[in-house]
Amino acid sequence: MRIFSLFCLFILLVIGIFVTIVFARLHTRGPALVSAHSDIPITEVKCPERYPYARCGLISAPLDYQNPAENSIQVAFIYHQPAFPSFGRKKAVQIVHGGPGGAISASLDTWNFTEFRMRLMIGNRALLGIDPRGVGLSTKFDCSILEEKHYAEPGVINTCAEQIGPNRIHISTANTARDFDLVRRSLGLDQLDIYAFSYGTNLSTVYASMYPDAVRTLALDGAYPLVYPDFHPSFYSAMRRQFHQACDRSGECNGDEALNALTWAVKELRNNPRPLDFPNKEETSYLDQYDQLNPSLLASLVLRQPNIDKSRGAASTIWRVPVIGALIKAQKSGDWSDLESIAMRAVSYKTGENLNSSGHSFTVAWAVDCPEMTHPWNDQSSIADRKAELTDAASKLPADSFDPFTVDEWVARPSELNHYGYCIFWPSPPENRPTEVRHRLGETRKDLPVLVINGDYDMATPLEDAILANDQFENSQFARFKNHKHVVLPRSDCAFRLWKEFLKNKRVEDKNMCLDADPLAVSISSK
Repeated sequence: MRIFSLFCLFILLVIGIFVTIVFARLHTRGPALVSAHSDIPITEVKCPERYPYARCGLISAPLDYQNPAENSIQVAFIYHQPAFPSFGRKKAVQIVHGGPGGAISASLDTWNFTEFRMRLMIGNRALLGIDPRGVGLSTKFDCSILEEKHYAEPGVINTCAEQIGPNRIHISTANTARDFDLVRRSLGLDQLDIYAFSYGTNLSTVYASMYPDAVRTLALDGAYPLVYPDFHPSFYSAMRRQFHQACDRSGECNGDEALNALTWAVKELRNNPRPLDFPNKEETSYLDQYDQLNPSLLASLVLRQPNIDKSRGAASTIWRVPVIGALIKAQKSGDWSDLESIAMRAVSYKTGENLNSSGHSFTVAWAVDCPEMTHPWNDQSSIADRKAELTDAASKLPADSFDPFTVDEWVARPSELNHYGYCIFWPSPPENRPTEVRHRLGETRKDLPVLVINGDYDMATPLEDAILANDQFENSQFARFKNHKHVVLPRSDCAFRLWKEFLKNKRVEDKNMCLDADPLAVSISSK
């Protein structure tokens, strides 16, 4: 018995020493960065203060990969080395940010990443984040007009494109993928396990198709397909589903009743738009075009993400879909104040490109999305012709395609996710340099293990889009998360466990294990 007790104490001592060593190594920066390829030198730079245990570096990449000797840009990365570099130096998990225009250096620390790294390092993997060209610590492409005016003001998009100049054609998904592979090679990494969210799911899919041997697994969170059907019908389907879903799960309404209130409100606003009285209207001229609540603005409101019920404190697990409660209230009592308040908050929460605090750039978003997304017009057409082509395409849709909204009301909705509203003004690419569109680059190897996860309250990349994204791959699994909105992994321990299983086995045994795992609820209350 005594021998057994001593043996147990010895085992505990060994475990304690091991944990202490791992903890200590996770809280050191590791050895200095040295490039594995002499033709891709790394310049080590000081990391932002919020990353005390990382190494940060810059590499030079061609601005134009067709003419690599002409001009170069700097591509920045953050690298958390594995706990035991001698054994794990060729394995890394790469986190790929959303956007386009998102900077990983501005958000990598927002997920309690000490815990994140601790969990990852059990597999002795490094953690890699790369700022895409144009954002973050990489060489930036900026439009000065966005420091002065809101992106929605007339003429801003055209002026922004002119300010970037001809180099805007080099800000692309394909070129960013090429930059990513230069960083991978410079660090001597054989393969990457990629976790990507939002637009990062598109970027990572393109990367996996261009460099098939460089990707071991691909986890896509908040995914959408490389090519959309015209007019994005998935958003409309998601809106109707959300009305029923929110009512059923909250117990506060009936889905048919809520949609009936929406139909009533659209008819009322079509005949009598509601004036909106903005308290700061004198300071923000762009609000002039949103001076009334009309059916198109309402179409934008019903597609908004649920928001956390802050009245219940920081630990709240209640998502609110207040537009539903506001619609029912307006129909029953004639009181539009809640709906008007939601509308004013929706169109005034961002002014100018003051998004630098979140690391997001509209400049890069337009430069990437406008040439690469599918649109119902010819990119070489003039703006006047594009408008005519858009009108013609819309006229061919059934009149009830977006009932109770007309097709014109739905297409005109103001939203960052409605690319037609601003991309129609983006200049045509040069005829001798056609855009490398994503869906022509997106054929991945057939055996690539893919895990797609999506919340069923995601209104940025709805469930319907995630299913289409999942269908792009032959060896994929789809995991639905009940009551989650856009980007699940940072908010769900179960999602993390599912991903860790996927990292280990390249498959998950039960893709539905997290469906009801998180104690989230929903309310339609507008207060």
